[in-house]
Amino acid sequence: IGGQLNLARRIPGKEEFDETLRYFREELAAAKVAVHCNRRADAPMLASGFDRVVLASGVVPRVPDIPGVHLPHVLPYDVALSPGQEIGRRVVIIGAGGIGFDVAEYLLHRHAARPLPIADFRRKWGVDPLWCTSRSARRGGLAAGPAPEPAERRITLLQRGATFGKSLGKTTGWIHRAEMKLGGVEMIGNVTYERIDTGGVYVRVNGKARLIRADHVILCAGQQSLDPLGSQLENATIPVHVIGGAREAAGVDAERAIREGFELAQAI
Repeated sequence: IGGQLNLARRIPGKEEFDETLRYFREELAAAKVAVHCNRRADAPMLASGFDRVVLASGVVPRVPDIPGVHLPHVLPYDVALSPGQEIGRRVVIIGAGGIGFDVAEYLLHRHAARPLPIADFRRKWGVDPLWCTSRSARRGGLAAGPAPEPAERRITLLQRGATFGKSLGKTTGWIHRAEMKLGGVEMIGNVTYERIDTGGVYVRVNGKARLIRADHVILCAGQQSLDPLGSQLENATIPVHVIGGAREAAGVDAERAIREGFELAQAI
């Protein structure tokens, strides 16, 4: 269970979603809810065996209309984040919203099984280890400057617009942008996509042609609703409710999806 939360929990700093999923697993078990995973539902089965149907099938990555987008080294973000998926050292990410930033952070921290040790965190962000124990500490607790480990990948974030991370949190967006800077991530805006081939991504930036070499291209160009049964259930004789990302992909997040499920349950 969990849908997009199973992807989100793999992003550095979002490990707390593990506890969210654990909570819901425990609640479902306590309420004796029958959970059937890896089983595809169909319209006749739903219409004949239940009094109501709730479609909460979520979202899938949107695939942009770019020539070459279906080549084997071009991956939607859900595949790129799946366990065991190999990603090359040169990566182009198409889309620089929240998902694009998350995927970039995941790739920058891919080999970190746990949060950084305190000493490594201080060195990375330029925090003086003597800041609270010695009069010789630098003013403000700052060391000479950040000293992150060299990045293992060359990552490029591309987007059509000019402003990066517009959907990032107002109080945390600067942290994600700082992570990109420390990781040496190149961010290129005002891009027009021309095509993708085995050599990389061909774009125009402010009208000038450019090839960005890539071993893998990851699609983070938004999401679209996954509603495989909606049209099949239009003529069903029982009420059908569509909630969460299946109802509307734009702006969906865990808070909205959970709230819509709760409100529908209260109404029923």
